[in-house]
Amino acid sequence: MVNYNSLNYIEEHLEQYLDLFGRDRNPNTAKKYHDEFCFLMRDRWNKLDNINSEILEFDFHQLKGYNLWLPPIDPNKKFILIFGHFDTVPDCPGWDDNGSALAIIDLLVHWYNDLLYDCKSLNIGFLINDYEESDPRIWSILKEFQNSHEFHWSDLNFKQDSPLIPEWIKYVNEKLPQRDSFVGIRNFVKYLITTKIKDNVEIFINLETVGFTSEDQLPIPNVPVVVTKGDFIGLVGNQDSEKWINRFMNLHDKDLPELQKIPLIVPQAGHMVPDSRNADQSVLWDLNLPAIMLTNTAYFRNKNYHKSTDTEVDFNFMARLCQHLINLFENL
Repeated sequence: MVNYNSLNYIEEHLEQYLDLFGRDRNPNTAKKYHDEFCFLMRDRWNKLDNINSEILEFDFHQLKGYNLWLPPIDPNKKFILIFGHFDTVPDCPGWDDNGSALAIIDLLVHWYNDLLYDCKSLNIGFLINDYEESDPRIWSILKEFQNSHEFHWSDLNFKQDSPLIPEWIKYVNEKLPQRDSFVGIRNFVKYLITTKIKDNVEIFINLETVGFTSEDQLPIPNVPVVVTKGDFIGLVGNQDSEKWINRFMNLHDKDLPELQKIPLIVPQAGHMVPDSRNADQSVLWDLNLPAIMLTNTAYFRNKNYHKSTDTEVDFNFMARLCQHLINLFENL
């Protein structure tokens, strides 16, 4: 049996995962890999003795979307749901965004499989969801625009003084005036409603960019906490999730490795901290569902965010987060 108390083992697992799967997963620039990714993960997980995951395909206009769902042992009882998106922006290997989350979820699925040999009372579901980064129709429009201009798309994100930005906004508004956000998680919520298990989810835990650390940390607008070093994990939740944030903050096992955690409860579904809504859990907050985002704060820390250089993560940091999550679940 694997020793999940070994940081070295967890680090090796996480690193091997990203070596295998850490590449562009954008539905336009890497369509083949995007479309097969959940099937690869399903086959990987279902080789484990106690795991039976399934692909939930859905249609979005002319596109196919894919969510990978590993149901809890008993979906008719209260359960924890851990999730993270797998799609990337164009030409981005997405190690931090969001391969770091995928690697941790993969490690937790292996841990859960081993746990189920002896204990079937811990009820956890896992989800890898599609289409977080944008309305997926936007990427083909971006390609059209890019073909007529000499630039890399990330210039639109990071060069705010670029004269291309107003031109791009005009172009995309003409081509796609009505856009949808967080399509994959919205589709999954419909699935939870259809199967009548939505209200059985005790807490949704979204892993969103959880791999990068830095000596630098930018301030986050409307957040009173002042931190200058990017070596913490943020726990951002709505008021319905406060009990779970407190549980995570109050882990006191002397054998746990050190991990700085900073909590933030956002009222009004995060609208007072707009940056907190740039991820899938905002859909859940809007529905008054208890949801937490675990995050390294993404672009407030990671210089490689949404760039082709997103191949740098801190495996020790990720491993420590894994151990804290395992400790939290094992002590419920």
